[in-house]
Amino acid sequence: MADLSAAQQDCLLAIHALEAQGKVATTSGLATSLQVTAPSVTAMLKRLSSAGLIRHRPYRDVTLSPMGRRAARSVLRRHRLLETFLVQILKFRWDQVHAQADGLEHVVSQRFIDRLDQLLGHPEVDPHGDPIPSPAGRVTKQSETTLADLGNGQRATIAQMADEEPRFLRYAKSVGLVPGASVLLIQRGPFNNPLEVSVQGTLRQLSASLARRILVRQEHSNSGFRKSRASAPASASHSRATAH
Repeated sequence: MADLSAAQQDCLLAIHALEAQGKVATTSGLATSLQVTAPSVTAMLKRLSSAGLIRHRPYRDVTLSPMGRRAARSVLRRHRLLETFLVQILKFRWDQVHAQADGLEHVVSQRFIDRLDQLLGHPEVDPHGDPIPSPAGRVTKQSETTLADLGNGQRATIAQMADEEPRFLRYAKSVGLVPGASVLLIQRGPFNNPLEVSVQGTLRQLSASLARRILVRQEHSNSGFRKSRASAPASASHSRATAH
């Protein structure tokens, strides 16, 4: 990693992020993601290809080689451990740490990261619920279910924030939408109307676009809830009114 520039490391991360989303990485797409010119990306891709970190088919796509994937995950591990350190030890807010970690991840030594991991107790996820790659580059499979995917009466636990945009994170935390929180989708409005969601027992009205930015782990013991709503609608209605 020491012979890769910060820009090249960022390029590997951008390709890794696109691959994780099932998307195809292209020169123009990477230029947009990295906010640089297409010729700059082309020059970086040539260097990364020469180093055996990517496979580049000009005018088609870019994919990581196994070595490139390990290198990308090494940077990702640094980033997420640094975010965890900034929140847990230095008490930064979770909406402040992404930019801080972006700058630090390229300059800290591997020895520093190893000590940091030990200090933090070898965490498996960062403050946003994102899995922290292991030293060998293994990544725990992430949930692909969003809060917006739940059906009426389905209960779940928030696993991960799919977006680290600061305004979104500040709002999410203000209404209790954080990893580990229990959520229950009461009902969804038609068309683009808000979703009625119980968050740790408090009713919230959430837009579908916001709910799609929150990944959840579904719980499958919902039959009792559905049955009680079907057989005793008056009681269920009273429960919602009480929660307000």
